Parts: sequence; C-alpha cells; structure tokens
Amino acid sequence: MPQRISLEALAALPTVSALNVSRGGDQVAFYADWTGRFELYTLNLKTREQRQVTDGQAPKAIRAGFVWATDDSRIFLSRDQDGDERQALFTLALASGEVTALQHAPQSMDYAVDAHPDGTRLLVNSTRGGQMNVQVYDLEKEERRPGRC
Repeated sequence: MPQRISLEALAALPTVSALNVSRGGDQVAFYADWTGRFELYTLNLKTREQRQVTDGQAPKAIRAGFVWATDDSRIFLSRDQDGDERQALFTLALASGEVTALQHAPQSMDYAVDAHPDGTRLLVNSTRGGQMNVQVYDLEKEERRPGRC
C-alpha cells in the first residue's frame, strides 16, 4: 500500500524555479528556497559543484527569470528596488557575488529578456513610456550605481 503524505509535508517541500543554462553550456543557474527564502544557485554540469550565489539579494518572490551575460561572468535579474515593488534591473557578478543596480526609472517595471552577443546591450521588457514594450538597454551608456538589495 502506498505511503500517505500529509498536505503539510507537501506544502513544506522546497521550490526550485527558473532553471537557465549558461551560454557556454557548462552551468545551470536557478532559484531555490532551501534557506527559507529564494536565493540564486549555480550548478557546474561537469563537476556537479553547487554554489549559492546570493545571500538575500535575490527577489523575495519570483516574478521573472534571469539572463546570463554573453561571457557567463554575470547574471541580469529583476527585483524591486529598496522595497518599492517596482521591478528594476540588477547585475550579479558570479565570481564575487556583488549585486549592482542598473539605472532604473522609478515608475517602470523592467525585466531582462536576453543579452546581445556583443555583450553591450540587453533586451528588456519594460513599462518605460507608459506600457509594456520591448526595449534595448545599452549597458555601456546607462548609468550604473551601487544597488541596495
């Protein structure tokens, strides 16, 4: 006879979400709530080494995925800026774990879609201009400033 699992036990199972393979194909990044909140992890597909990359900087609720940079050195993600519930763009350096806010229009919602192969631009779904449209975010020209996450 199959063992019964309680509803409470099912609800307590961890969530793994937004699996995304790196451009080089040697890593996968994903969100998981193993610590009690969502954090970003990477898994080396050859060595099976898993690493927690964020420590409180990941979105509290997963509303959007994330995008690998062309050279796999960083990840672009969306989360709210200082608790304002408006999705802003951030870059996460994988080697150091440093999270930097990219320029954010306070009334907009910005979601990374894809990084251009030349590494200088990011395709973004954004409400800048009043409604959701696809826009190009120029990583070389837009002002960067340290982000508070």
